[in-house]
Amino acid sequence: AGANLAVELIEPRIGGNVVFDEWSYPSSIFPWMLPPRDVVERRFVKSQDGIVELESIADAIDDDTIAVSISHITQGEGFRQDLAGVSQLAHAHGALLLVDAAQSAGAVNIDVHQQGVDFLSAGACKWLLGAAGIGFFYAARHLMDRMPPHAAGPTSVREDGFSIERDAFKPKSGADRFQLGTPNLLGLAATVPGLEILTEVGIDTVEQHVKDLSGYCIQGLNDRGFNVLTPDNPRKRGGVVAVVMDQAPEVEQFMRERNIDVYSGHTHNKTLRIDPHIFNNREDIDKFLVNLDAYQ
Repeated sequence: AGANLAVELIEPRIGGNVVFDEWSYPSSIFPWMLPPRDVVERRFVKSQDGIVELESIADAIDDDTIAVSISHITQGEGFRQDLAGVSQLAHAHGALLLVDAAQSAGAVNIDVHQQGVDFLSAGACKWLLGAAGIGFFYAARHLMDRMPPHAAGPTSVREDGFSIERDAFKPKSGADRFQLGTPNLLGLAATVPGLEILTEVGIDTVEQHVKDLSGYCIQGLNDRGFNVLTPDNPRKRGGVVAVVMDQAPEVEQFMRERNIDVYSGHTHNKTLRIDPHIFNNREDIDKFLVNLDAYQ
C-alpha cells in the first residue's frame, strides 16, 4: 500500500522514465505498469558480481527520470544499497527516491532526512518485530500535499471541508488525508511491543549485532564451500544472508523440524535465507551450521 501511495504522488509524463535495480521488489514495480503510469519507461540496472554499483545507477538516470525505486536491502541476496548515494544521483536530475525498506527497517539505522529519502515503505511483520497487516509509509512533508488522496472517507476530510450543499470536499493536510476508517487496532497493539524493544535496545546496537551475526554466518558458509550471494563487506549488507543451495526447500524443511527458522523460495528454490536478528546469538548460528553439516 505504501509503495502504491508513493507512485500516486508522482505525476507521470510521456517520455519520462523510472529506474529500478534488477532486484527491486514487485510491489515497487507493478504500480508503474498500471494506467496512467504505463506510459513511463521502466529501466532496470544490472548488478556486477552481486553488487549494484552507484556508477551503473548513474548511467541509467537522465533528465527525463522522474523516480528511482530501490529495495534498501534486497530480499533474495541481502545486498544493501547506499541510500544517500542513490539519493544524490536522483536529486541531481530532479528525480525522487522511493525506498522499499521491508528487509532493513528495524535491522539497520535509517535516517530518511540525512539520507535524502523522499518515500519509504515497510511492513511491520519482519525486522520491526510487529504484526502482519501493519505497514509504515514515510513521505517527505513537502510532497504530501502535492496530489489529492486516491480514496476518501470521513476521517480523511477537514471538519470544515465537506458540504452537501456546496458539493465540496477538502482533504486534511499531511498523512491524515490517507486515513479512510478504523485502522487495524489489534495489529497496532501487537506491533507496539516490538517497536519498544528496538527503541530500548537502540537501532545502532541492533545494527551492530545483526551485522556481526550475518558476518559470522557468512564466514561459516564460506568455510563449507557454499556460494554466498550476500556481500561480505558489512557496509553492503544487513541481516539477510542468502546462500545458493540446490536443495534449499529440503534444507528449509530439515531445519524447521529442528526448530531452526530459515527460508527458501528465491531464485527458483535454489536459495536459502538466514535472517539473524537482535534476539539471536552466535550459538544460534552454530546450531544452524551444525545441522547443515548433518544434512549434508
